[in-house]
Amino acid sequence: MTPVQSSNVHSVGHDGAALYIRFKGAGGIPGAAYRYPTAGKEHYDQLLQADSPGSYLIDQLRHQHMGERVDERSDG
Repeated sequence: MTPVQSSNVHSVGHDGAALYIRFKGAGGIPGAAYRYPTAGKEHYDQLLQADSPGSYLIDQLRHQHMGERVDERSDG
């Protein structure tokens, strides 16, 4: 996972098959991670380049790709 500058997103990754996003939990610590199996690597690249990864997520991913939680990490 690659850390990004965002108030909501901690880090992003892509394994060649799916996009992974780890959100920030309370106090900015790593929180829950989600897998987006239908989001291609271009979304990973765009998240890394976005001025606001959180806005990119909302505008480009949230309504077009269904995410699934992949861990049970606590938000704090």
